[in-house]
Amino acid sequence: EDTWETMESSILGIPYWCVKEIVDSDASKSSDYECLRMEYHATPTPPDEHQQPGSFGAFHIKLYWERRILLSHNETLDREWCMVSNYDGYPGSGVCWYGLEERNCTSTQLYIGKCLSGDERQWFFFDDLGSAYSGSQDHREVLIKTLDHHCLYRRASAIYVTTECDPNDPTQRFFALSGSFTPSSDPTAPSRFEIGQYLGYTLDNCLTNAHHPKSGEVVEFHVCEAARAHDDQTSYWELLRFPGFTGSLSNVARRSGNTAGSGAMLSNNKDNKNDVP
Repeated sequence: EDTWETMESSILGIPYWCVKEIVDSDASKSSDYECLRMEYHATPTPPDEHQQPGSFGAFHIKLYWERRILLSHNETLDREWCMVSNYDGYPGSGVCWYGLEERNCTSTQLYIGKCLSGDERQWFFFDDLGSAYSGSQDHREVLIKTLDHHCLYRRASAIYVTTECDPNDPTQRFFALSGSFTPSSDPTAPSRFEIGQYLGYTLDNCLTNAHHPKSGEVVEFHVCEAARAHDDQTSYWELLRFPGFTGSLSNVARRSGNTAGSGAMLSNNKDNKNDVP
């Protein structure tokens, strides 16, 4: 049975809280420590439905995993990799991964890291734009926002964070290229989805990492077919909610008949990219 070992550390005088996974009670199979900078300020307030109409509550956006997908060097367990903004390297090194190349992290770029419920940089929420821009109920678009109300946007193939949220900017609008943004009510069968944009080539591109995931790896658009074809990569994500922090649902979510913790209905029923108009 897997267990978790935690510790507090100081790197260059900066306090960190670290966690590592012990596989089957065997320390020799344990993962490296994944460390989170300890921020001494007030915990951010989850988005309020009255302040943010169209928000679906806060969640992590996690790389989808199932037993056949060997994301971490032939291991048949879920390491839980989540999107993270304002990443500062592992652990606090300032170094990130761009494919097989190590370079300095960019504070405004999007990466993946070990899913940690207390890491405010991993919490996101959706603002539902409906079909106002896509013109199709099958492809309802969203703004993906951080807890401090900044928005993700695309620059070339990479994803960055901007303080200027603008639904009229097509680089800030995302939709479920396949699957559904709606969290599954069955924890053994989570809803999975691919993230795309209505911008030329990105209809055939999915937002993901390049290969075996690791802390500080950049999140970019890649060709969907390539990501789908390999067992060491996935083009899919899922929404991860931790007990005790579900955020608040919007009027949009309640109108769709969902209950707290299940999210709002945002889906594309077409699983084949060739079916996308």
